[in-house]
Amino acid sequence: MGAMSPVQSPNTESIEASMRSAGLSRRRMGAGVLALMAGLGVAGTGGRLATAEGAAPTVDATHAVAGGSVPGVGLGVSGLGGSVLGGTSTVRLLAFGDSITVGGVGWCHRDAVRSTSWLAHLGERCELSVAYAKSGATAQLLDAAPAPNHAGDFAIFAFGTNDRQLGRTVDEMLGDIGRYVSENLSAFAGATIAVAGVGPRSGVDPAVLEAWNAQVSAAAAVRGWLFLDPWRRLRGVDAASWADAALTRDGLHPTELGARLLGAGYESEIVWAVAGRMPLPE
Repeated sequence: MGAMSPVQSPNTESIEASMRSAGLSRRRMGAGVLALMAGLGVAGTGGRLATAEGAAPTVDATHAVAGGSVPGVGLGVSGLGGSVLGGTSTVRLLAFGDSITVGGVGWCHRDAVRSTSWLAHLGERCELSVAYAKSGATAQLLDAAPAPNHAGDFAIFAFGTNDRQLGRTVDEMLGDIGRYVSENLSAFAGATIAVAGVGPRSGVDPAVLEAWNAQVSAAAAVRGWLFLDPWRRLRGVDAASWADAALTRDGLHPTELGARLLGAGYESEIVWAVAGRMPLPE
C-alpha cells in the first residue's frame, strides 16, 4: 500500500450530529455474542484461527441474540432478493467478512469486537444470528468455513479489501460467495444475499475504489444479490478519503466512532432493503 494521505482533523461533534440525524438507536452487544474468527492482520498471511476466547472454532461457535422491532416490517414483506421476514419483528443477520468485521487487525479480542466492529453497533431492528470473520481474509475464507448453524433473513458478505489488494477479481470473490451459499442452502433459503462495497483507504487512488465498487454492484445484480454501501457517512471528498480523522486509526480500519457510523450505515441499508426500497437514496 502506498503512503497514507492525511485525513481531515477530528470533528467529533459533527459526527455525533450525523449519527443523531440517522435516527438509529444503539445497542452494544455482549462479548459472548460474537464468535469471530481472527488471524494475523496482514493480508494474505495465514495466521492461526481462534475464537475470542482463544480456542479452536467449532460449528456451534456462533449463536443468536434477541433484537427489537423493525417498524413497518414483519408482515411477510419481500425485499429485493427475496428476504421474507415471515411475521417476525427483527431481521436475522448472517455476517461474514474480514478485519473490519472482526473489529481490527491481529487477534480477535472481546474488547476490540465490542468497540471497533460494526456488528457491535447494529440497532435493535437487527438480530445477529451468525458472525464469521477473520483478519486479513479474502472471500476464500468461505472455502473452509463451517455451515451456518442458524438460518437468517439477510446475509451480508463484507469482503473485498484484501481481495482487491491481492489481485483477485470481482468474479472470483463473488464465485467464492456463491459456492458457499449453494453448499449451505438450508441456512440461506429465503434469505436476501448482499455484498458490501469497500470503504475509504488512505493512499489508494479513489478511482480504483470507485471502479471496484461499481464492478461489485453490477456483478451482484446479475446474480440477483443486493449491493450495500454502508460507508456513505464515513467518506470524505472522494472514495479513498475519510470524512474525519476521528473515524479511522490507520487509514483503513474504523475507530469505535467509525464503527458506530458504519453500523448505522449497515442498519439503514438493511431496513431499506427488507422494505423493498433499495437502493438507498444519496
